[in-house]
Amino acid sequence: MSELLNYAKKEMRIAGLYDQDADYGPGAIAECVEKMIEAFSGYGHSGGSAEMALSIFDRVVRFRPLSNLTRDPVEWMEVSPDMWQSRRQPDAFSTDGGRTYYTLDDRETIRVSAEP
Repeated sequence: MSELLNYAKKEMRIAGLYDQDADYGPGAIAECVEKMIEAFSGYGHSGGSAEMALSIFDRVVRFRPLSNLTRDPVEWMEVSPDMWQSRRQPDAFSTDGGRTYYTLDDRETIRVSAEP
């Protein structure tokens, strides 16, 4: 068993993730995390490639784009009259078909989309 997996199991045990009253049942989330660690560890990443892989994984698993949103109409869907939602970043909305947009967590900042 890898050092990382041992560490993770110890931390998850301390956090109560194996307990009978754990969210989603005893050990369910912990077992999921164990499987992710086993898969990740199997690639033998170095420090640099591990950080890159984790960063990419974190973004895509949260439905965050890896590059700037563009004004390409394929990236936007009209959800109501004069309101578009990004297909690549579901929390991004536009009132002009994707030329500019805002995100739900930052409605004050209007961002300009990149050219397609």
